Amino acid sequence: MQIGDTCYFCNVIPKCGIYECEELKIRTVADRYYVGVNIKTKQAIVFTEDMIDTYVFVHRIDAVQALREYEEKKNGHGNIAQVQGQEAEV
Repeated sequence: MQIGDTCYFCNVIPKCGIYECEELKIRTVADRYYVGVNIKTKQAIVFTEDMIDTYVFVHRIDAVQALREYEEKKNGHGNIAQVQGQEAEV
């Protein structure tokens, strides 16, 4: 990832029932971490390379699929019809 790239962060808080896909724009690239800024809220999110392809994805469809899997693990089944108010493609 490079400065200016767009990626998608899976915000997963199972105890609160939060499974969100947040669009980030990379603002900082360092040796051990990245900083992405949420495009809507302007909140900075720090993540490391080991989070890429686990909680951070280059393509939105991959992030939505990961959210489905996280919710399936929590509930024992998964049927996310919507992700942040937008219908997810099956």
